Amino acid sequence: MRLAMEKDNHKSNEKQITKTLALLDDWKTARILRRHLSHFQTHPAEIQFAKNLAQALYKLRNEHFDLMILDYKMSSPMTAKEVLELFHELKVEIPILVIVDRGNKQAILELIKIGASSHIAKDKLTSESLEKTIKTTIDSYKPLDDRNYNRRILDKIAAIYTIKDAPKSTICP
Repeated sequence: MRLAMEKDNHKSNEKQITKTLALLDDWKTARILRRHLSHFQTHPAEIQFAKNLAQALYKLRNEHFDLMILDYKMSSPMTAKEVLELFHELKVEIPILVIVDRGNKQAILELIKIGASSHIAKDKLTSESLEKTIKTTIDSYKPLDDRNYNRRILDKIAAIYTIKDAPKSTICP
């Protein structure tokens, strides 16, 4: 019995890993994110990258992610704003953190209005600030109760975009 209690205590002491999907078309930002996430202290994170919407949708259909990160400057083939609008229209349920340029308040307000959960300024990216922002974004997110909802929505999106055989991401450094 004591051994079972020790195992339970060990499990409760394990840190939950935050699975993150980053949709970026910029390898430099991808390297910065990977470096910062590897230094998280209290909330460890694992990150996967997609360089286009097809890759991101393929990953979202086949794996569970706690968070999605978009770069506001992303432009190929869709902008971050267009991705947010699509996810908002189709009610895809995932907290989304957008990396923005400092001082772009109008863009930030517009992104929040169409579905971004949070934002962080690219020039303010540190391991500590990113870890805190990710934790706050996930903790404050209110998903729907229906756990199969995302799967049904992503299946509908699959009919629009060819994601069945999405190529492996080449953005990872």
